[in-house]
Amino acid sequence: KERPIEICSEESCYMQNRRAVTVLSTGVGL
Repeated sequence: KERPIEICSEESCYMQNRRAVTVLSTGVGL
C-alpha cells in the first residue's frame, strides 16, 4: 500500500500517518 505520506504536510494527515512519518522524518528531516 503506497500512500503519499510526503505530500501529507497537513496536521490532520500528519497525525494519522504519524507512525509512518516518524520513520521518514529521520531521512526527510521533518
